[in-house]
Amino acid sequence: MSKPREKALAAYGGALPDWIEVLVAESERTSQSKAAAAIGVSPAVVTGILGNNYKGIVANVEARVRGSLMRDVVQCPALGEISTRKCIDWRDRAKGPIKGNNMLRVMMFRSCRKCPRFKPQEETE
Repeated sequence: MSKPREKALAAYGGALPDWIEVLVAESERTSQSKAAAAIGVSPAVVTGILGNNYKGIVANVEARVRGSLMRDVVQCPALGEISTRKCIDWRDRAKGPIKGNNMLRVMMFRSCRKCPRFKPQEETE
């Protein structure tokens, strides 16, 4: 057994959720740092998730894993079908002020803020 798998199995008490299993597999195939980069979080987040002691919003990390590594998609009101990872990335950008005058960014800023998935106070690292 590899170190990420051992850590996750000990932390979750046996059977792993499907998305944790995929994150473990990616960490074993590459490294925890590369797995973190693949889902758009810091290596500390992956360590926390694998150890079942992450203090942030676990659902956001799950959505990033599902969107980046499991190819899950959502229906975006503005762009149509996109990965859950892209959805989270656009929602993160919509939380702050509009930066620049890129037409796509302005459109997504407005669309995300009207979307039921958008929660301005939610931390999504």
